[in-house]
Amino acid sequence: MSECQLGDRVTMTGTVKKIRLELPGLDSGFATSYTADPLPRCYDVDSGIDYTEGIIVGRRFLQEGVTKRLDDWGTHAFKQSGITHRVWIVSYDLRRKPVMCFDHQISKETEK
Repeated sequence: MSECQLGDRVTMTGTVKKIRLELPGLDSGFATSYTADPLPRCYDVDSGIDYTEGIIVGRRFLQEGVTKRLDDWGTHAFKQSGITHRVWIVSYDLRRKPVMCFDHQISKETEK
């Protein structure tokens, strides 16, 4: 998908989920990655419906990597080179938090 602007109406086909995995061994820490996730669901009706439309409210760049505890004073993030994802932040409901979507998971709606 090309560039979106703030306030553009979009159609979503999926969302992004952040995954944190604990690292085994003496080095306490975790690995962070991002993967595709299904659409948010509204359970107000019996069958449940998926939210497919929303409005662009932001853009972020996410980088996968490992976070390790180095000493008693804190942790340090080691980013993996070359693994950066551009995600779009999409608001689909006033009372629910926005979701992140990869480029291939959204498409601009055309004016009706």
